[in-house]
Amino acid sequence: MPSDFTLTTLCYVRRGDDVLLMARSKAPNLGQVTAPGGKLAPGESPDLCVVREVREETGLAIAAPRLRAVITQTADDPAERWILFLYFADAPPGEIRTDCPEGRLFWCPVAELLGGGHPIPDADRVFTPWLFEPNSTVIRATFWHRADLTVQRWERH
Repeated sequence: MPSDFTLTTLCYVRRGDDVLLMARSKAPNLGQVTAPGGKLAPGESPDLCVVREVREETGLAIAAPRLRAVITQTADDPAERWILFLYFADAPPGEIRTDCPEGRLFWCPVAELLGGGHPIPDADRVFTPWLFEPNSTVIRATFWHRADLTVQRWERH
């Protein structure tokens, strides 16, 4: 993988018809809603990263996360070049943190998320519905961004 891309994970933790989301209180995606997750540590695999990040941010110890998509996001600014590993996981027993420094955690009906009920990053608006398609194939796509991080074009592979 190119070295100028930041590798990160996101996990849609599911509880029935709800998914765990985060209203971000810091960059990236300040003021927007995303799934919990974060950057890979040196030498860390995406599978281990997603478990660690979900535990750190939410307090939940997920087991057996399932890779759902690999999304490449590229832009002129190297700080905005990402390779996202998106996962699904079933919610384990336990309560979510109320003091996450990354943002406020909340359970949201999937239909509300897909219906545009929350401000989400521009690329997420395109790929999030794909994640909830009844299909077990890992989705792969590339997004090209303008300087303001709006999607210029995308390609699903």
